[in-house]
Amino acid sequence: MLVTLNLKGLYPNVAGAVVPVHKLYFQNFPTGGFVFKVNFQVRSMYDTMYGASACDDAEAKKLDKGYHDISKWIRNTYRTDQIPFPGDLKERQSFQTRTLFLKHPDRFDELLDKFGHLVISAERPINQTHYNMLLDGDHVVFRENLFWRKYRYRVGFRSSPTFYDSSVPWLMEFFEDRSRNDYKFNANLQRAITDQTTHKHFHAIGTKYTPFGNFRRKKRYYYYGHNIFVNNKEDIVMIKLRMNEDVFKVERIFRYEELGDIVTEIADGNQSGGHRTNQAVRRM
Repeated sequence: MLVTLNLKGLYPNVAGAVVPVHKLYFQNFPTGGFVFKVNFQVRSMYDTMYGASACDDAEAKKLDKGYHDISKWIRNTYRTDQIPFPGDLKERQSFQTRTLFLKHPDRFDELLDKFGHLVISAERPINQTHYNMLLDGDHVVFRENLFWRKYRYRVGFRSSPTFYDSSVPWLMEFFEDRSRNDYKFNANLQRAITDQTTHKHFHAIGTKYTPFGNFRRKKRYYYYGHNIFVNNKEDIVMIKLRMNEDVFKVERIFRYEELGDIVTEIADGNQSGGHRTNQAVRRM
C-alpha cells in the first residue's frame, strides 16, 4: 500500500504524486545527504538525437521548454562562476526523466510551484521528526503494523568477525536484564548469541565439543541478516555509540493510522521560514 500526501491545497500545480521520502539520498556525498527529490518528465534522448518523437509537436515543445526553464532556474539559484557544482544540489538524467535532489524545503516548494506540470513524482519528509531522522541516517517505513506488532525500530548489523567477537557479547550484556517487551533478536542474531554462550560454557570445562558437534564450526556471515527490534530511542543511541561501525541500517515505522495529523512544518536552519504544511493525508 502506497501512502501519498494529499495534494489538495498543498501543491495544486503538481501533476504527479508527492510521497513520503524513505531514505537519505547520497548519504556519503562529501557535503552530506539529500532529503528532497523531484523527478521531471523530459523528452527521450532518442527523440532529441534522432528526431523520432513519441509525442506530438506541441507536447515536444512543452517538454523542451520545461527542460530549458529548469536549467535556467538551476543556474540562477545554485550555480555561479565561482561555484559551478554546488554542494546542496545533485542531478541525474536518464532517457526520459530528469531528477533533482535538494537539501532545502524552500527550494523544493519553489520547484514544485514553478514546474509542477512537469513533475512525475516528488518526495519529502512528512514532519520535522522525519526530517531529523533522515539526517541522522535512519530509514523510515510506512506500514499498517509495527514490527512483530510490538516494536517501532529495527536495527540491522553488518556481519563481520569484529561483530561476532566484540559487538555480540556487548548486546548480550546490555539486554541481559531487560524485559522482552523492550527488544527482540531475529533468528540469525539469536543464533550468534547462542554460539557465544555455548562457546563460553564448553571452553570453561575444557572441551571444544558439544552434544551437537564442534562449537567452533564455521560461522555464517550474512551482510545484513542480524537484526534487533526495539521500542526505545535511547537504546538506538546506545547501540550507535558502542557499535556504530557494525550498524548497517536503522528503520523506524510510521503506522498509517498515525499519519492523519502528522504533516507539519520543516525547517532546516539554512533558509528563512519553514516548509508549507497540510494536515490532510490520504492513503492510496
